[in-house]
Amino acid sequence: MLTRIQSLRHFSIADPAILVGLFLFALALRCYGLDQPLLDTHSWRQADTAAIARNFVDSGRFSHPQVDWGGATAGYVESEFPLYTGALALLFGAFGPHEWLGRLLTALLGAATPPALYALVRQQAGSAFQRRAALYAALTLCVLPFPVYFGRAVMPDTLMLLAATLAIWSFQRWVATPAVGAAVGAFRETPRPLPLPLLLALLCGALAPLAKTPNLIIVGVPLVYLALRHRAWQRWPQLLVYTACFALPVLLWTRHAATLPEDPRQSFGIGEKLFDLRLLADPGFYALVGRWAAHDVLTWIGCAFALIGMIATVRLDRAVIPGEAFASGFTFEPDQSRGLARSHAPRSMVANASPLRGGTQSPGHLVTLSSCHLLSSWLVGVLAFVLVGAAGVVGQDYYLLPLAGPGAWLIGLGIVRAQVLAARWRLVAAALPAAALLLIAAFSLARIAPMYQTADFYGQLGRRLDLALPKGQRVGVIAPAVSELLYYSGRKGWRLDPGVLVPGGLASLGPDLGVRYVLIADPWLSQRHDLLAAELQAFRRVPVGPYALLLDLQQPGYADEFELVWQTGHVVEGRFLERWRALGGSQALGFPISDALAAAEGRTQYFERAVLLEAGGVVELAPAGSELLELRGQVRTPAPVEGAFAEAWAAAGGELALGAAISPVVGGVQLFERGALEQRADGSIGLGAVGRWLLEARGLDEETQISMAYQE
Repeated sequence: MLTRIQSLRHFSIADPAILVGLFLFALALRCYGLDQPLLDTHSWRQADTAAIARNFVDSGRFSHPQVDWGGATAGYVESEFPLYTGALALLFGAFGPHEWLGRLLTALLGAATPPALYALVRQQAGSAFQRRAALYAALTLCVLPFPVYFGRAVMPDTLMLLAATLAIWSFQRWVATPAVGAAVGAFRETPRPLPLPLLLALLCGALAPLAKTPNLIIVGVPLVYLALRHRAWQRWPQLLVYTACFALPVLLWTRHAATLPEDPRQSFGIGEKLFDLRLLADPGFYALVGRWAAHDVLTWIGCAFALIGMIATVRLDRAVIPGEAFASGFTFEPDQSRGLARSHAPRSMVANASPLRGGTQSPGHLVTLSSCHLLSSWLVGVLAFVLVGAAGVVGQDYYLLPLAGPGAWLIGLGIVRAQVLAARWRLVAAALPAAALLLIAAFSLARIAPMYQTADFYGQLGRRLDLALPKGQRVGVIAPAVSELLYYSGRKGWRLDPGVLVPGGLASLGPDLGVRYVLIADPWLSQRHDLLAAELQAFRRVPVGPYALLLDLQQPGYADEFELVWQTGHVVEGRFLERWRALGGSQALGFPISDALAAAEGRTQYFERAVLLEAGGVVELAPAGSELLELRGQVRTPAPVEGAFAEAWAAAGGELALGAAISPVVGGVQLFERGALEQRADGSIGLGAVGRWLLEARGLDEETQISMAYQE
């Protein structure tokens, strides 16, 4: 029993400094891009998580997670217990719904995981081998690819890994601690408060599956092993309380969550991801999981050390190596008969080491057999989850993140084992841990660097959607990024299937679902040009910018001839269309960069290289050059048109089209009353982008144009 107590009190004075150092190192790696929008890899899951937290702030009902894509319903969704989203909602409520708060919260949770793993591995024994294995395992977890990337993603999976590690650590502390009363050999009739290790185990055990339901399996397997190993049934009342705290809250929540959705499609598909026998019989499934585990979670170099660590754990019950020898600086040489290192320590020191087989543990061991079994049981728990939730794993690669905990432990053992094998080459042995960790970090960086890339298209489109829609109106969305669009628009709406893009399909959305506004974005927009062009005659188009089409299904579309220019998302219609085509269309004037806008001088439409003005029922070229010169605060300066500029001016229609020159050539550009000429990179002279320059000078960007558009 004293041995068991000693195994829990082996931490040295240096351990707190190591824990703090690990936390700060891991936090620094996870704070990259905290201000990035939630539009990087797995943006849909991050947007949904942030939306649920934001909706908590609005509703105050933490028992009812609410997504934005609930259609006409309240949007209550079947999901995991809102432990992470609830914490995020508290931050949103205090400081506002800023994405960086979610990233920082996850980064803090991710940075706490390596110290937790260090404590768990250190808890196994007090030897130098285990201390080094704990340190290398924790450092490995700091730099593995998925723990780093998802260690700042707004998702609950990092919390799941931290909670699993803490649950195993705290449970082992409790079951390895003598029962109250037994340590003093006395029976007490008066009740005593629960011991601190049990309280800590109860708290961590309850939070682990609440963080995310898969921890029921992932953590449950090693907990069962520890309970059997330490004969926890001898204190069955406490074990019964622990079991209830571990399983009952998440099971009650799961039952409650299943009753929340008003529509069965409002679910993250928890039940649909279980026990897919078809996948389990497919060899491709195991090849995919193996490739993801090696490439995304452990790295290929990490897999090599994990294999070494696995071989070492298998052979541990065949030899005993005193940790004091390793700690005292003794050299090791390979034992060819066993494949294990043999110490040059004095025989008396070796004789004092107790055997690995048996019921007690000695701090003198490099690694105890029980710690190897704990590691193996943790791996079995992860494997069981992968098999049970095969359908979810195939759909989302981050479901393999739980492998990072036991995988890093194996890598740490492998690094120390490789260091022992290389002990005869002192410089190699000394440099091997740093080299291994640097290689793992390099592989990690190469893997996750592309995952940080963001494209703000959906964020920008979401903000434009909010400007275009009347306040409080919901919208149906046909796009690859429904969650992102609704989150950044701050709107609720429908996740519509692109299958409705058939003749008569959009017209059915109103009577069937109550949809009035529908947004169609690429790639579905590009694939249905002909159909949507016809629909524009039936339904009113609301300007929302390029690569997207927003329709009002309760208002009629264009009655006159029109052309929607898909490249810029703007429509040219009526007299503007006739004049644009007469002047050469997009080849001469360029694409439209605005719809026809109301102005003091008349309706005006901007094109890349010209501006058309309707006054008195006639559409002509507006004096864009003169207006641009005035906005720039420059003086009109008549100048000759010479050389190549004169030839281009004449080819464009001369004074009848462009008017007289009002500036000399400056920077390769000469302004005219109704346009501009510009020298291009190849030396040729062509029409300058006077329409775009004037639009920018007047501050009429897409957002301003949308806010000026008609709204009910």
